[in-house]
Amino acid sequence: MEILIVRPFYLLKFLSEEHFYFQASGILLTKKVKKKLGQKRLSENVF
Repeated sequence: MEILIVRPFYLLKFLSEEHFYFQASGILLTKKVKKKLGQKRLSENVF
């Protein structure tokens, strides 16, 4: 997000849609990864 703010407005406008889809898919991926990592950490702490 910070990098996009520094760029010129026309680049922001051009990348906004692509960035939105990338961010949405990235959030879904990070949620899945965090769940997996959380489960691994819990199992490691138990044993």
